[in-house]
Amino acid sequence: MAAKFGRADILLHLVGGWTGGKTLLEAGADQLTFMLNQHIWTSFNVIQAFVPLLVKNGWGRIVMISSPFASRPVAKGGPYAIGKAGQEALLLTLSQELKGTGVTANLLQAKTIDTKREKVSTPSAENSSWTTPEELTASILYLLSDEATTVNGAKIPLYGSS
Repeated sequence: MAAKFGRADILLHLVGGWTGGKTLLEAGADQLTFMLNQHIWTSFNVIQAFVPLLVKNGWGRIVMISSPFASRPVAKGGPYAIGKAGQEALLLTLSQELKGTGVTANLLQAKTIDTKREKVSTPSAENSSWTTPEELTASILYLLSDEATTVNGAKIPLYGSS
């Protein structure tokens, strides 16, 4: 990758997905494996590929999207919560290992990404805690900036108090 592009400065890991709707006793091992692959293994693999390049530069930003359900799981959402909790532990560990390198690693937490902007067009109690793409973008741009140099290992909630 470095030979093709020369360098990397930013790692945005936006992969997501949800499997749930069953209790842990009802969920199959395949559902948990799917969530572990999607949230932990993809995170681990991109970290392994990109972080050495960021550290070599002496500057870099890593931002991943997570969920408040990683630390506050809901019933019938176990595989998802487990995958997200693992992803958060992975990134927060990395943030500690990156201290002093000029590279930061942070999490943005969203419950639901409101791609249709329903909380703006048709506000309701249900969608009041959803996060619009514009809110995500503004937060990402801040974390990528030089002004965010001291922000490392943060879990930033983008879902309000709902």
